[in-house]
Amino acid sequence: MCLQLCLNVQIPKAAGGLEGSALFIDTRQDFHPDRLKGLALKLERQYAHKVPEFKAHKMLQKIYYVKCHKLDQLMATVLSCHRHLVEHPDIKLIVIDSLAFTLRMLENGAHRYEMLLELHESMRRLQRQHELAWVFTNVLTHRYVKKKFQVEPALGDLHSHLINERIWFSGSSELHLGKSWRTSRLIKESE
Repeated sequence: MCLQLCLNVQIPKAAGGLEGSALFIDTRQDFHPDRLKGLALKLERQYAHKVPEFKAHKMLQKIYYVKCHKLDQLMATVLSCHRHLVEHPDIKLIVIDSLAFTLRMLENGAHRYEMLLELHESMRRLQRQHELAWVFTNVLTHRYVKKKFQVEPALGDLHSHLINERIWFSGSSELHLGKSWRTSRLIKESE
């Protein structure tokens, strides 16, 4: 889904799109260039009749990629995004896959949530200043609640109150289903 979004943000205005570019921040080292190329070729074919100049090789050039192995690299990347966004004002989407991956490595829960709050504050500021969207993935974990295990997002309740909308995907090899719901804002944004 994240790869497809990085391509969809580039759909030309003539076809009803944003004609932007994307920044992909990879914390899991799970980025698949071949899969991205296949999706770009498919999107090129889909829009060939409307916008013939919308080519896969151009789409691939408009996805900026950053690899972050550790939390300090992720923090530095997000905090320095402003400079990159000034240099590339057409960036309309930033993807972090996965936000939870580096944060879960912190054993100190208070420090983990402090870093999470700092990341969210920086992302909201950049979102307002540069009129862009953030998409980040979370991983699922099992928690023991009321004498049984249940699947829950790894970053927990605080994180769910910091985001505007969640999409929960599930599926089999043949069908993928997404459920979307808005989350209430419990933390007041600073002006």
